[in-house]
Amino acid sequence: NFTEDQRTLQLVYNLSPEQVAKKPDKEANAAAPTADDFDDPLAALDEPRQIVVSEQFAQRFGKKKGDTVELLTADGAAPFTLYAITPTQGPQKAFGGNLALMDYMDAQEVFGLQGRVDRIDITVDRPEEKGRTGVVADAVRKALDNRYQVESPSKRQQRQQSLLRTFNLALTVGAGVALIVGMFLIYHTLSISVAQRRQEIGILRSVGATRSQIVRLFTLEGAFVGLIGSAVGVVIGRVLAKLMLEQATGSISEVFVKVKATEVHLDPVIVVGALVTGVISSCLAALMPAWQASRLSPVETIRTVAFDFSTTSSLRWGPREFGALACFAAFPLIMRGPPIGGFPYFGLASLFCVVLGGTLMARWILLVSNRVLGPLAARLFGLEGRLAADNVSRGATKASVTVASLMVGLSMVLASSIMTHSIQQSIDTWIEQAVPADLFVTSGANKGGIQNQPVRPELAEQLMQVPGIAAVDRVRLRNVDYADTQILLLALDVNLRFSQHRQFWPFVSSIGSVEEVVQRMQRGEGVVIAQTLAHRHKLAAGDQLTLQTPSGRQKFLILGTITDYSSDQGAVFLDRGLYTRVWRDDLVDTFEPYLKPGADAQTVRREILARHGKQYRLFVLTNGEFRAEIQAMIGRIFSVTRALELVTVFISLLSVVNTLLTAILDRMREIGVLRAIGMVRRQLSRMIVVESLCLSIVGAFVGLGVGILNGWLILNAVNRQDTGWDVATQVPWETTGIYLVALIVVGAAAALYPARVAGRVPVVDALGYE
Repeated sequence: NFTEDQRTLQLVYNLSPEQVAKKPDKEANAAAPTADDFDDPLAALDEPRQIVVSEQFAQRFGKKKGDTVELLTADGAAPFTLYAITPTQGPQKAFGGNLALMDYMDAQEVFGLQGRVDRIDITVDRPEEKGRTGVVADAVRKALDNRYQVESPSKRQQRQQSLLRTFNLALTVGAGVALIVGMFLIYHTLSISVAQRRQEIGILRSVGATRSQIVRLFTLEGAFVGLIGSAVGVVIGRVLAKLMLEQATGSISEVFVKVKATEVHLDPVIVVGALVTGVISSCLAALMPAWQASRLSPVETIRTVAFDFSTTSSLRWGPREFGALACFAAFPLIMRGPPIGGFPYFGLASLFCVVLGGTLMARWILLVSNRVLGPLAARLFGLEGRLAADNVSRGATKASVTVASLMVGLSMVLASSIMTHSIQQSIDTWIEQAVPADLFVTSGANKGGIQNQPVRPELAEQLMQVPGIAAVDRVRLRNVDYADTQILLLALDVNLRFSQHRQFWPFVSSIGSVEEVVQRMQRGEGVVIAQTLAHRHKLAAGDQLTLQTPSGRQKFLILGTITDYSSDQGAVFLDRGLYTRVWRDDLVDTFEPYLKPGADAQTVRREILARHGKQYRLFVLTNGEFRAEIQAMIGRIFSVTRALELVTVFISLLSVVNTLLTAILDRMREIGVLRAIGMVRRQLSRMIVVESLCLSIVGAFVGLGVGILNGWLILNAVNRQDTGWDVATQVPWETTGIYLVALIVVGAAAALYPARVAGRVPVVDALGYE
């Protein structure tokens, strides 16, 4: 229809009605506002395999108008002509400029989608009228007998964002832990400030300053530090985001939704929220040093040197130990709470309880551990070791904050490692059980799904001609809208996989026996769903699942639920015959060949690539390689959180430095006395390093316990509430041992600077301190 073609040109190419009402000449073409390379706008619709690309894309590949580019289609690689090159603006900025526009009927033909479209976009007349869009949407639903989904673009955007909820959750938890560790650092910093300004505090108290004024003074100082630090953090965060953008978008594209982000956008609301959060957390961290400063009397500031008022080494339990006991008693109850709005609030609360309990218990654990470490340090390091152990006990209150900081940092790293390792092992076992094929053949990407190009099913018949192949399963993977998210639809040959090769999924529940379920699936009587989908939407075997199909909404009987890790949003499995009949789609994402007994997988792979590899740009993986690729993909997904873990550990080590610097200020006269009676700088440095070593050892092993517990909670509380996945906890002991040793070694090395500071203090100045 010529009128529809005119409207298409106006909307897509941003041409005026005058420019498309007649065949424009070169002068009119030159005046086009966004595409000055059009010779004839209608020719883009008349000629096949012509595309419009962005200027950014053309420059990246050194192409100009009239050149050809090779794109993957359902029939393999095919040449396309660059009909026009447009400025990279508006829609052309999507996917980093990697976007091509072409006539939809031409696209249907070359991509094997005859008679089908993904979406119909509707432009509403008089959109400025309040409620007009809703009225038109209701009218469309009524006209279509409510058989199709009608929604606004913003709703579709929310659905896309919901796919990233798990990814965002991991980043949020990591950032929250890093913030908590940062609060420990602020506490130490202000403790040093209080220790250095005791005389100033005494003078203020002597001239009439009240305790509340002292508290406000140091709290405001913490707020000021927090504001500056947060502002700098926003700038550094933007730089880090830019550096990590490619890795993050690559991880998201592999699993969640295909994206190509090239620019970092700072939301003003998020920036303000970050600044407010930084200031509030700094004020909270400053309260304890401020309160301790307010307790100083003028006489104490003049006559005493020690600042730590809780120097007792008693193992008697106080409020903090009983508080820790309450936290450890509460988390088993809290973790059982249900998700609220699909978000695992109770699971995260149980993690916080464990971290808080470990923090409150740090002083008592440090004193108990020092009963063992003290004699050992004295035996290994002599007098310096004994003095270091005594210093740890006398300054247990401050040192416990460092132990807690190290504990939080290491526990986060270990919990993340346990989660990643456990999921990798569970997925590996699942692939071995549920995906039995000997080879996996895909076009354009090494994994089926949103990355690869679906091809026509005839390739399976060609693969059957390759010597050594006994059968080929044709698997179709596609994302479909369901409720407020997208789930994975997976169609396969049930007869081939379960009857001929006797492979069975790990069923959680089913209608009848597993054999009956398989037979009913072959007859197209129903589907099997992943446990994740059942968990998220309260579904069970025997229920009806409503899915959007090309013919409208259709209900499918749920024959069973299985343990599956294909998608964290849920998956639906059905026989390929049912899928092609209902969805009218026979394309294939992954060809899964089964080899004849005695056939060599590498030989068959080479033959497949030699025959069809170039035309279809095939990737052929063995079962073992496919499993390794999935594990690597999981590692890449969590690689973004590794940056947060490293930041957390780095801040924890800074707490070690601050603790030792505070201890040096508190024991300045003591250091002077030791130097005066003959302790050399080397012995002083060794004493401080051993002290740091003791703190690092205790922090590392407390972090080990809390990290293993938190890893278990992430899998059995947070993950189960969020996805419904049942993942067995498996601790990577080799990696855990490396983390422990590294933290202890680096923690001891962190004492070198404080030791150097203490060694440089003149003996006379130390004895005359204050």
